[in-house]
Amino acid sequence: MGLSDVAMEVVAYDIDKLPAASCVEYRYRRYANDPLWIPPLRRQLAWYYDPQFPFYCLPGNRSRHFIAMEQDSVAGHVSAMIPSGPWAPDCGNVGLIGLFECHSEAVGTALLTAAVDWLSGAGGIRRVLGPMNFDIWHEHRLKTAGFANAPYFGEPYNPPAYVGILEGAGFRPIRTWRSVLAGDPECIRRVMAMHEQSETGVLAAGYRFETVDPDNERHVQDLHAVQMAAFHGAVAYTPMPLKDYRDLFTAYARMADIRYVTILRSPRGEVAGGAIAYPDPADVVRAMQGETSLVARFRILLRRRRTDRAIFHFVGTMPAERKRQRGLGRALVHRLLRRIVEDGYRQTIFALIAEDSGARPFVGDTIDRVHGEYALYERLL
Repeated sequence: MGLSDVAMEVVAYDIDKLPAASCVEYRYRRYANDPLWIPPLRRQLAWYYDPQFPFYCLPGNRSRHFIAMEQDSVAGHVSAMIPSGPWAPDCGNVGLIGLFECHSEAVGTALLTAAVDWLSGAGGIRRVLGPMNFDIWHEHRLKTAGFANAPYFGEPYNPPAYVGILEGAGFRPIRTWRSVLAGDPECIRRVMAMHEQSETGVLAAGYRFETVDPDNERHVQDLHAVQMAAFHGAVAYTPMPLKDYRDLFTAYARMADIRYVTILRSPRGEVAGGAIAYPDPADVVRAMQGETSLVARFRILLRRRRTDRAIFHFVGTMPAERKRQRGLGRALVHRLLRRIVEDGYRQTIFALIAEDSGARPFVGDTIDRVHGEYALYERLL
């Protein structure tokens, strides 16, 4: 297929035949000269291409993987996925495109065309969503603005050109998010002041806060319940089994300091809500260069510095508590921000706030200080 000056061919693979190492190494080559990129661990990327990864083992799930080759060298890749899980009713019969990387518009277009063609021929697929690696609990969304700002750990990240490549292939944004910045302690305190009375009232009503211990099974179960409830009904929502959530949270805890992850309990001891915030480990993770070896750990020691920003990643409450309108979400925001300020962090990024999220009013005037914008895309078949 001659879509560029160099002969290019798109090769399709089933997961058990896929040259996974080539896909992993291509992603590192693609971003080798990007000083802002935060490399994921190589072993985590390799896990995404392992036939034992949970998505591939779930009965009914299907996938097809496409690699673009130029002169015997990988020039890009994408995966087409068909989940069989209980999708939200508005999703219909959905396919996904994910694990997408390329170095040119021609290569990207050829890969997306191949993936969409396979999904079209799979039978019953009416919509294609992406970028999405398996589900909303893994990497998904495309960054569409804010490319000059240093990314935080956990932020969607891609070259600006990917926006044009997806839209040129017929994809259109169906939902957008923003990450917004409280850029100094005074700004953080202004946000806190909006919610101080909520924390006071919640404590007076007999609720209590508990810092999550990743080794405490009940804490993990409760945080899982809050997050599943918070995202239920969202576009492309599928519930994550507790085992998979536990594995994901444990891996997350190894990379980030989770001292601010908090569960809120009702006076009866039931989980009422939860929130996730963490000091941004972007510089430390970047220094690891995708490795966990002794050499990588030595690099961390050489480059480690105390970050001055924290990331407020999630806040949510259980449905029964939302009906009572006690301000539990606001109480959690105040609780975590107070601890962040007390620990000396000068900036806080409120991450990935959806355009229709009920949490938008929680951040006050910081909503206009945009750190990044993101979108989930759709193509109708």
